[in-house]
Amino acid sequence: MNLVAKSLRYWHTLRHLKPVQFYGRLWIKLYRPQLAATPVTLPLRDDKGVGSNRQRASRQCLDLAALGF
Repeated sequence: MNLVAKSLRYWHTLRHLKPVQFYGRLWIKLYRPQLAATPVTLPLRDDKGVGSNRQRASRQCLDLAALGF
């Protein structure tokens, strides 16, 4: 694609954008954010956390006769 056709294609694309969209595209082209190459280590939770001391349901909660069926 020659330079004139490429320029016209850009013009027809960019003329429909809002100014903030145009500046956003320009910002991303100039400043490309990079991901950090270092791995992140997060501390693990304790074994004594929220779900470790659950109580089992008592047998009376599971009795169908008590529900009135």
